[in-house]
Amino acid sequence: MMLSPLGAMSSDLIVSMPRMSQLVGTQPLIAAGLPSRPSTGTELMANSIHSGPCELTLDNMTSRDVVINVRRTSNRKSIRLVYIRRGESYTLTSIPTGSYNVLLQQGEGWNPTTMSFTKNQSFAKYDAVTKFSVTYSPQTEPHLPANPLTYSIIQLTVVDVQNGKKGTLPTSKIDFYNGIRG
Repeated sequence: MMLSPLGAMSSDLIVSMPRMSQLVGTQPLIAAGLPSRPSTGTELMANSIHSGPCELTLDNMTSRDVVINVRRTSNRKSIRLVYIRRGESYTLTSIPTGSYNVLLQQGEGWNPTTMSFTKNQSFAKYDAVTKFSVTYSPQTEPHLPANPLTYSIIQLTVVDVQNGKKGTLPTSKIDFYNGIRG
């Protein structure tokens, strides 16, 4: 599925369908003291939630850096806010099951004080809800908890293209940061 532009510099987002995989471990949490251009994978939000088995990979194949915001649809609270440099990929692990909106901020010249880009900044939100789920193995022993068998892995790719217009909606800086906790 192809998704729409992220502002002045037209971009499309290409989404691959979730695939199921075996349960794996978790990633580190928050990086202290943000440089002017954080490294790919830097968590930008205190109190990020790392309590589930699912994964979301973002491949940023554009000429601008991206900040991804993963926000629950039920209460509009963000669980992760992660920086991904242009031309790099990152996998967010330990995402809880549920339904989420995925929002992107794209730009150049990161300002850690305002938590936004200073040039070519744009905001977009996927128009489709992203759903993460887990399938459990059959319960053979009633006194033991069910074991996770498979979980969702979703991969998103952001690419620079001309005149792309499918799958995302422009959004505002206010909407992008709505739901982020300190």
